[in-house]
Amino acid sequence: MPGVLRATVPYRQPHHSDRDCPMQTFRRLLATALVFAITAGTAFAFASRPPEVYGQKHYGIIVEMPNGRIGIWNITGERVEVTKETTIDEKLGKAEPGAFVEATGKKQWSIFKASRIVVKLPDNKP
Repeated sequence: MPGVLRATVPYRQPHHSDRDCPMQTFRRLLATALVFAITAGTAFAFASRPPEVYGQKHYGIIVEMPNGRIGIWNITGERVEVTKETTIDEKLGKAEPGAFVEATGKKQWSIFKASRIVVKLPDNKP
């Protein structure tokens, strides 16, 4: 056709490097599977572990506590677990129902696991 310019592109035979060889495909598949396995394993590990916050403090009044002190205390509606490893500081007063305390520990699910309980204000019984 006169007056029409056409670009001519020389034909080139495809080279074997233009397409993936089976080994390259295998390596890509293996790398993808490895990334997926690591990501899924990490996500599963975090999902199966209860949430924990260390060094958290809870202030409140002791509503009830078991005899012998070991067990679950109710400190202003919060369930606080006291074990034999929990230190109880009674310099300002006795740890008994009605006393205002500071509990230090970690919240795990619905229970606050206390590592230390400090009496801030004793119960002011008449």
